[in-house]
Amino acid sequence: MRPANRVRLLRDLLGASRPTTIVDIGANPFNGKPPYALMRRSGCCRIIGFEPQPEALAALNAVKTEGETYLPYAVGTGATETLYLTRNSGLVSTLAPEPWVGDYLNPWWKRAAEVRERVEMPTQRLDDIAEITDIDYLKIDIQGGELNVFTNGRAKLAHTALVQTEVAILPYYKGQPTFGDIQAEMAAQGFIAHKFAEVSAHHLGYPLRLARGLALPPSQATVADVFYLRNPIDMAALESETIRHMALLADAVMRSYDLVLRCLGELVKRGEVDAAAVAPYVTALRGSGMAAG
Repeated sequence: MRPANRVRLLRDLLGASRPTTIVDIGANPFNGKPPYALMRRSGCCRIIGFEPQPEALAALNAVKTEGETYLPYAVGTGATETLYLTRNSGLVSTLAPEPWVGDYLNPWWKRAAEVRERVEMPTQRLDDIAEITDIDYLKIDIQGGELNVFTNGRAKLAHTALVQTEVAILPYYKGQPTFGDIQAEMAAQGFIAHKFAEVSAHHLGYPLRLARGLALPPSQATVADVFYLRNPIDMAALESETIRHMALLADAVMRSYDLVLRCLGELVKRGEVDAAAVAPYVTALRGSGMAAG
């Protein structure tokens, strides 16, 4: 069974009252395929994306489909902030790059992190954005501004099933919150770290003449993408709708199939899913080689 068909099968089994709402803060399409691509392809979600860079916003709107909305807002504290426009658009931030980055990391960084322009930009608090009524999955990558979004979005995030955020292992912006800062805020809001989606590493700057053509692997971890779940340790404490969206996201985004079955088990216990109806989904998993017999 094709992955998109498996996800639709799971959606129908779960019986959520509405499509899963995905909010993407920092939806720049030049950063590659989004992690929710399978959700989009299976038609199981609506997407609200935010991208203040005009070129990136235009690219998003040029290919959007039904159920996708992209807005030019910068999400943050609600105050006007300085946006540092770097030569590489993937490093644009409301924080200035640390001056040592281009010397410590490989030479690519010196040019990529060069600030070309500073622009004063109004921001909106997540809790104040009227276009958002529900957030089931928040994906955020705004180069150091994530903590400001979380602390100014506690009401909107109160029933969110999944947050995927970039965290700094090597803070290369001035005043950038660390992994520990993000972890503390997520825990305070009732989330637990579930798994790493990605860990990025880069080469250090070193005299190439000494390497004699060696192909060295990168050694310095810089950032990681972490999935945070609405705490599923005590499933009985979660609302059924949250569990439904968590299960769908566990399959289509995180590939956490044991979590899918944990969610289904709780819904069976509540009498909201028929245990016999789970079998076709398990068969689909087994047939795709994702679950052992």
